[in-house]
Amino acid sequence: AEIKSRQKHARQAALTQAGALEGQEAAAAEFILQCGFADARLIAAAFIHSHALQEQVYSTMRNTDRRVARLMQGKIETGRQLAKREQRAQQCLEQARRLLIDAQLMPNQVADLDRDWSAIDAPEGPARQAFAVVRVTLHERLACQAQLQRALIDALAELRKIANALDDALPDAGASALDQLALTVEQHAAAAEAAALPKHLLPAFRQELDTARQNLAVQQQRQRLLSARATALSEWEAALAALAALA
Repeated sequence: AEIKSRQKHARQAALTQAGALEGQEAAAAEFILQCGFADARLIAAAFIHSHALQEQVYSTMRNTDRRVARLMQGKIETGRQLAKREQRAQQCLEQARRLLIDAQLMPNQVADLDRDWSAIDAPEGPARQAFAVVRVTLHERLACQAQLQRALIDALAELRKIANALDDALPDAGASALDQLALTVEQHAAAAEAAALPKHLLPAFRQELDTARQNLAVQQQRQRLLSARATALSEWEAALAALAALA
């Protein structure tokens, strides 16, 4: 009975000592290697977080204490998986940063990056925080690209509207409208995201602008001829009237 009592007190003391080892990994590992009570060893094993100590405890306990060995093995595998996730998160972050300085950022590139990142389930940490910041910037760039593309499409439609109305408009008004539209489009062409625009948009606008200006030049020439003709006719009629008055 006395022996059992001593064992009970020793076990209780070991459990108390094990519970007080939180935050003391080295001491917990040493305790596990020396403790003779399985329940106390298991309590202390929960406080082992460093990979090196986990490997040490696992190596020593795998043939002695299966519960502690399984716990260490699970922690080691979890650590490996976490390290892989962190590595993949870092790779995604580096890819995001490369896209950030790419002059021709494409929507499919950002979509692929987002899918890769979502598949990682990246752990909390600096890489996750940095990726969130870069991702916002990438999506802002895509939004600017969409707005720029919409502006050019609208400008092309406006150009065609002006071109179709040239015959009904005063030449000077048509020329002013074309010049203003051309200035606006060249400002769009100088925008930071212009390199990512569909390749046909700017050439299409410039070609149709040249055609409209050529048509306007023909119209202006016709207008000048008509004005000269009207002036000559007026002068001829005035001369006839003067001759008639002399007669």
